Formats: sequence, C-alpha cells, structure tokens
Amino acid sequence: MGNSFLLGAYAIAVGCIVAPIASLIAYALLQRERSKLPLAVELESIDVRIRHRECELEELEREYGEQRGRKAKLDEDILTHDEIICQKRQEFAEWESRWKGLVDKKQEIEDWERKHLETQERLLEVQGTLQSLEEKEQDLSLRREKQERELKVLADERQRLSDSLEQLKGAEAEIRGRCAELQPLAQRVQEVEESLKAARAELEERQRERQRLGGEVDSLNFHKELAEMHLSRKREKLDTLLAEGQKEQKALEDVRERVKKIQEECAGWQAKEESWKRREADMEQLRANYQDLHRSVEELALRRDRLSGAVEVRQRQEDEARERAFQDLLARPKCLIRNWKGKSSRRNEQEALDGLEEYLESHGLTFHQRRLYGFHTALKSARTSPLTVLAGISGTGKSLLAKNYADAMGMHFLSLAVQPRWDGPQDLFGFYNYLEKRYVPTELAQAMVHMDSHNAAGNGIPAEELSFRDKMLLVLLDEMNLARVEYYFSDFLSKLEVRRGIDPENGERQAAEVVLGKESKKGEIRLFPVKNILFVGTMNEDESTQTLSDKVIDRSHLLSFARPRKFLEASVGQKSQSLPGTYLSCEQWESWCHGSGELPGDALEKIRGGLQDMNEALATIRKPFAHRVYNAIVEYIANYPDALATGDLGRLRRGWAFNDQVEMRLLPKLRGVDLADPQVEEALEAVRSVLEQDDWKDEVLLQAFDSARGSGKNQRQQFAWEGVCRDG
Repeated sequence: MGNSFLLGAYAIAVGCIVAPIASLIAYALLQRERSKLPLAVELESIDVRIRHRECELEELEREYGEQRGRKAKLDEDILTHDEIICQKRQEFAEWESRWKGLVDKKQEIEDWERKHLETQERLLEVQGTLQSLEEKEQDLSLRREKQERELKVLADERQRLSDSLEQLKGAEAEIRGRCAELQPLAQRVQEVEESLKAARAELEERQRERQRLGGEVDSLNFHKELAEMHLSRKREKLDTLLAEGQKEQKALEDVRERVKKIQEECAGWQAKEESWKRREADMEQLRANYQDLHRSVEELALRRDRLSGAVEVRQRQEDEARERAFQDLLARPKCLIRNWKGKSSRRNEQEALDGLEEYLESHGLTFHQRRLYGFHTALKSARTSPLTVLAGISGTGKSLLAKNYADAMGMHFLSLAVQPRWDGPQDLFGFYNYLEKRYVPTELAQAMVHMDSHNAAGNGIPAEELSFRDKMLLVLLDEMNLARVEYYFSDFLSKLEVRRGIDPENGERQAAEVVLGKESKKGEIRLFPVKNILFVGTMNEDESTQTLSDKVIDRSHLLSFARPRKFLEASVGQKSQSLPGTYLSCEQWESWCHGSGELPGDALEKIRGGLQDMNEALATIRKPFAHRVYNAIVEYIANYPDALATGDLGRLRRGWAFNDQVEMRLLPKLRGVDLADPQVEEALEAVRSVLEQDDWKDEVLLQAFDSARGSGKNQRQQFAWEGVCRDG
C-alpha cells in the first residue's frame, strides 16, 4: 500500500507541475508572434473591433482575476507538492534500502542453491557408502573373528552417516524456510507492478489534461492579444496594465526559476523511472530464479520423501533387531540359579571363618589358617586391590579354595576358564555379532547385568530378579595367565580401581562402567562392576604361562602356593558337609570390612616406619613402590581378622598381615635380581633386617627369604622367590 500511494502521489505531482509549465510556454510563444505583427495592421484591427471588444475586456479582466486566483492556488499546490516530493524522497530512500535487502536475499538464495547441490552430492556419497557397507558386511562373514575391531569402526561410520542424513533433513527444512521467506517478497513485487501500471495510466490521463489546458491557454492568449491592441489606445489603462504586467513578469520569473528546478527534479524522476524499469527487469529474473528454486525444492522434497520412507523401513527393521539383540545378555546366568532359604545367621566374622575351616575339612581340603585368613582378607581389601591372584604349581588347590570358599560363605560362584587366544575385553564380556544382529554375551556379562540393580531395572529385567543386589558373587579366572592378562583384563582392572569411592546411583558411575555396545534401542549397554562382585584369578607357574606385569601386581593381592613339604592322601568315604542354604548378604560383608584409619595410632606408625625402611632399600636396586601399594598394604592389615583387637592378639595378627603383604607384594618384585651385585646384596640385607623386627618377625618367612637367596652349596645367581609353604 505504501508503494502504491507513493506512485499515485508522484503522478499527481507531475500533472500539477506540467500544466502551469505549458501555460507559460504558450505565453512566451504569444509574445514572440506579437513582435512580428506590423503596427498598421494592429491599429486598424483595433479601430474596427474596439467597440466589439470593450465588453469582452471586462470579461477578460474577470477571467484574469480568476486566473490569478488559480495561480495563487497553483502556488499553494506547488508548496504542498514540494512537501510531498520531500516525503516521497524519504520513502524512495527506504525503498532503495529494501531493494538492497532484496538483493541480499537473492545472494542468500544463490548460496542455498549451491548448498543444495552440495547436499545432493553428499546424499549420493552417503548412498554409495551405505551400499559399500552392505557389501563389506557380506565379506565379513568369512573373517568374523579376526575383523571384530574393524566391524566396530564400520558401526561408528554408520552412525556418522545417519547423523549426516539428519543434517541433510535439517538443511532441507532450512531451504523451505528460506522459500517461505521469499513468498512475501514475490507478493510485494506483484504489488509494485500493479502500482506502476496504475501510475502509468494516471500519467497518461495527466498528459491528456495538459493538452486540453494548452488549447485553453492558446485561446486565452489570443484574447489577451486583442486586449493589448485595445489598450494601446487607452494609455492610461495601458500604463496601469504595464505596471501590473511588470509585477506579473517578476512573478513569472520566479515561476520560471521554480519551473527550472521542477524540470531538474523531473529529469531526476525520469532517471529514477529508468532505474525502476531496470529493477523491474531484475525482479523478473529474480522471479524466474525463485520459480526454478521452488521446482528444485519440490523435486528434493519428493526425493526426501522417498528416502524417508526407505529410512523408516530400515529403521524399523533395525529397531526390531536391536530389541532382540540383547535378549541373551538379559537372560539369567547359571551361576545365579541357586535357591536360598534366607540370609545367613552368622553375624560374627570369626564364626564364619570357623565354619569355612569345617566345610573345607569335610571335603578333604586342608589349608593353613594363615592361608585362609590371607585369602579372606585379600577379598575384603578389594576396594584398593580388586584382584586376588592365587599363584603356584599346578595341583596345590588354588581353584578348589576359591570354589569352596564361595560355597561355604554363601556366595554365588562363577568360574571362567581363560583360553590362550584371549586378546581383548570381548573375551570377558562377549561381542556383538553384526551378521546375526545380536549380542553374544558371556556368563560374566549376564551376571553383572543382574547384580547391578540400576542396569537390571533399566534394561527391563523383572522386578523379582532385582534381589541380587544384596548377594555376593565370586568370579574365578582359572589359569588366567594362559593369555596375556594385560590384553583382556587390564582395562577392566582399571575400571575396578576407578569404582572406589563412586556412588553407583548417581552420574559418577559412568567413569567405571564397561560399554558393551550401542546397538540397543535404548542406547548404550553399560555394565558397572558393583562392589558385591569379587574377582579371583589362578595362575600356574610353568613354561606355558605368561608372567604378570607390575601394573597387575600393584593392583592385586598375589598369594603364592609353594610346593607342599609332604603329600596328603585324599579322604575316601568321608561324608562331605552339604552346601549352606543361606547366603551371605552384602550388608554383612561390608560390616566386616574396615579402613586403614581404624588401626591404632602407634601400630600405624610402626607399620609406616617398616614400610619406609623397606622402600628405601628397594629403591637402591630400582624396585621401589608408591602410594598405591602402601595404601593397599595398610588397608589389608586393617582388614585382617582381629587386627583391630587390643593386646597381644591384635599385635600378633597385625604382624601376620604385615608379613603376608611382604610375601604377596614386595618379595615377588625381587625375582631375577642379580645376587652377585653388591648393591643388591646390601638391599636384601636391609630388607631382612626389617623382617627381623619383633613386631612381625616370622621364622618361616625368613627361611623362605634365605632360600630364595641361597647359601653354601645352594648359592644362587638370581633371587628365586617361590613363596612360603606353611602347610605340613
């Protein structure tokens, strides 16, 4: 509407200005013709028609007064039109700014066209990539085991391509939004065209009006010429008329000046009209481009709809496959299928240990009390050392100790036989089979899902199976060093260490969770190693096994099973004690666990001093230990049965615990050191002096230490630590 009003006002202003200009031009022509007329003809004509024109003179004077009134009105109209022209100039400036905005929009449209072409090329690349992925899936059927890591990379690529498709959809939506923004501009262009047509029609009407007024002016000029001839006889009237004519001439000069300015403005408006014509042509081109873009968007929308339909079908298929993919993982494992009558009534830890010894004896198994207490304490110290390793020659009862300990205490038990081919975490937890579209879990992964109530509830496990959060599970990695422990268990061992101090019910649990895969409809499948799962490993020390690295040893309790001093006959016909019908609750287990801060102050100072002296000695041969090992040793001592007792009993048990940790953690570090090195010999003497202190002096340990060094005929070249044998 604003543009239509602008053009209409412009046409009116032009019409009002052109009419007076035509009158002035006719008057000038009349003056030029009068100068050519001979004076005699003029006088004779005046004498003949003087009587006939006297009455016409009065009429001319009246008409002249009316013309003066019209002239005054024209002056007012000119002032009014000047104001309108100023206003229209401002509006024209605003329109020019809008036109610049329209040019910017056109540039944005061209940019979006270029992006659209790039999007189409990217879409073709995505389709080609998807087709290549399907071909790779067929090829992988022959190389499934060796290429599992590559399959994970392909799964990430598929997710990235899906994200790219989502970005394409967002780009299409944005293009549609830009097209919607262009529609008001196209409508505005149509309105401008209609206004221009109306203005042209009005301009033509004004031109016809100007011609009509020109005829009237010619007639008036003719009458005026006759009046001037008559006034030549009447000089008095002529003088008066001349005086008035001078005034009119002055006014005419002013009008001429204004007309000159108006002519200049008209030239400017004509230039602007040419500019409008050029802009109109640009608008036509822009409208054509818009129509082309609109057709392209429609074609792209059709292709998107077709692709969306295919993607939806594929998505439904994948969702159905994902819904079934982890059904095996959520199945209840065999190790948790055991009917308990209720919680164990044993509230006292010593009572539970006595029951353990009775149960082992009923099954014909004999272990030294120190061995049982050490194994029990190592499991209690899982917060700082999450793995307990039973090492020794084959046949010393390592696996039987773990199995019967779990049975006697009322724990679930899971035994995993480590294979030499194990080389990654998938051997512990299973893997996702991309050919069969399902996750192939291990029994450990199934057990961890059920033992963690958070994961169980979130993955749709029935509520009646959430009771495992209060039960204990002991996991045995049998012959764990047949494969390199660092390959398949190192990452999980770090997770077990990270879980210390984490509340599994809040967001911090993700730092210790094991991610199994992203193929689930509900997102990632994550396993949190809850504290009621204990991990034990057995390792045989022979030529077929791998040694443990310092990383594993520092995070583990290493119990060495030395060769027996005498052989024991198996009990035949002895009645074995039946499995207990009650389970050890997690709450009971935690009530038996203690922190290092609960040790008596003087005892803690002695322990710290002994460990400091031993660490300084080991540092001289580049075998020192750090804060982790120190904290693990102190926590082990605090958790040893009766270590917090007062008097001689507490001092005795703390001494046992101290020697156990020296045997488990520190002396294995010395295996293979060169005994011919004087510095090594000096360090071993310093270690022995610490072991001879009264607070923890142990003759059996000292004998094993001296045997590892050798003497006399048994002099050794290297330190050969074989553990301590307390049985028999």
